[in-house]
Amino acid sequence: MSSFPLPVSRLFLSLILLATSLLVSAQTAKKFFATGKKFQEMGNCDDAIKNYTKALEMDPQMEDAYVARASCYEKLEKKAEAAADYKLATTFSPKDEKLFC
Repeated sequence: MSSFPLPVSRLFLSLILLATSLLVSAQTAKKFFATGKKFQEMGNCDDAIKNYTKALEMDPQMEDAYVARASCYEKLEKKAEAAADYKLATTFSPKDEKLFC
């Protein structure tokens, strides 16, 4: 028998499940980002953008994904989208010189 009352046990279990799902999402976001980089290296910006977007859906604070996606948008001459992603990236690293070059 548990020494905690049932509601506390459920809360604890819920917190553990939440933490586990966040960890899994972060790993998946990293995988989408890595796949996006591979597509970008092969010159396939359309598929790279799709993967960066999936990574950002899972981890909206992944600065590198905004920068990489912006770079792809630039190559596709989608300047407004690129500018929007660079602007979002600066919210996480406002003094990062690479974002202003």
